[in-house]
Amino acid sequence: MVNRQTGGYRDAHIEIEKLARTTGDIMESAVQELIGTHAQYFRNDGPDLKHILTGELIEDFVGKLKKEKPHYYASFQPLSEEQVLDEVIEEACLSPSPAKLGRLYKAVGDVRYHEILKQWGTDAARMKPGIRPEWANKPEIKKAANRAGNPFSKEGWNLTKQMALVKSIGPEKAAAIARRVGCKIGDTKPNADPRYN
Repeated sequence: MVNRQTGGYRDAHIEIEKLARTTGDIMESAVQELIGTHAQYFRNDGPDLKHILTGELIEDFVGKLKKEKPHYYASFQPLSEEQVLDEVIEEACLSPSPAKLGRLYKAVGDVRYHEILKQWGTDAARMKPGIRPEWANKPEIKKAANRAGNPFSKEGWNLTKQMALVKSIGPEKAAAIARRVGCKIGDTKPNADPRYN
């Protein structure tokens, strides 16, 4: 094999396999997909292998796999509803756009939407980004703050807000929010189970 510094030929199929296997617990099917589908787009450019469309180095391409294609790895676990909602909130509040704010509104409804924007200091009318509240950085405080904003939780129990939530986002999504704290629509009191409080 020719030394890389001399600018000799490097086979993209061999290199992508070697690099992929160093990224962690990548599945064999993912390695074979990289070899069969992606390697053909890398060409030698001096000592480097570059993507013919983007100019990206093969090392950079493989280095981003864990973030961009987490399903390639054996340790992959899909995001929970709560994690997805956290991402939607963070995107909408830190870099607002009509599409991101619309996704947030659709996910949480009118009442909670305005509460979240106020907590993050985001101005939706001017598309002015807010700042991450202190509680968003600490998981235990974050859970308590989220429970307080949930009208089905022990901390935020409010029948009027529950019905407003059902009207604004629909019964399916409202039921999902209620399930997060172990309740269902129509309950007369909050769940006392300590796992949800």
